[in-house]
Amino acid sequence: MGNEQIKDKTVDNDSPALLVKVNDFKISETPITNLEFKEFIDKTNYITDAQKFGFSYVFFSLLNDEQRKKYSKVPNADWWYVVTQATWDHPEGIESNIDNRWDFPVVHVSRNDALEYCKWANKRLPTEAEWEYSARGGLLNSIYPWGNDFLDSNNEMRCNIWKGEFKYSETTNFETKNGVIKVKSFEPNGYGLYQMVGNIWEWCLNPARIDYKFFNEMSALKMKE
Repeated sequence: MGNEQIKDKTVDNDSPALLVKVNDFKISETPITNLEFKEFIDKTNYITDAQKFGFSYVFFSLLNDEQRKKYSKVPNADWWYVVTQATWDHPEGIESNIDNRWDFPVVHVSRNDALEYCKWANKRLPTEAEWEYSARGGLLNSIYPWGNDFLDSNNEMRCNIWKGEFKYSETTNFETKNGVIKVKSFEPNGYGLYQMVGNIWEWCLNPARIDYKFFNEMSALKMKE
């Protein structure tokens, strides 16, 4: 696992490739959807961390001008806004909803929330090594899960990522209203898994930034919460 294209750690804490062993495991075909998460909420009455805190963070391009004036920016990351009552079922604040987004991945889910969902579903989060093994889709030494070419033969995107000028400023022009899309909007990888790149961030079981001399041993364990 790791990045075959680099020799040293990057700002994203990526590291050079190293050999890691993982045991057999199963993983969901898609990220957990709003519909799946709703079933968990309905059956347990679970309250998410965002609901407890009364706010969460929303990407600037998902807010209109009025909302950007209303909410505060995150210090040193002003492309994020602190939006009151932004939750899994109100992703852009209380005026928004997920009525037409049941097959979208659930968002505003903390690691605590993810672990509670897994406990209810009798599953667990993947380790980072398991996640990367899954994301590669059976390919080795490739830049992307589908190979080395970023665009397809029609010069179309293969995943949902930021498109436009970055970083954000008051004069930023961006091509589209970037946001979350349906979990099966693009082709699956070689293992039949959807959107292992782009769309949303995903939680893993083991802590980030651990010493890599312990990583192989830790990743091979059948970790339980």
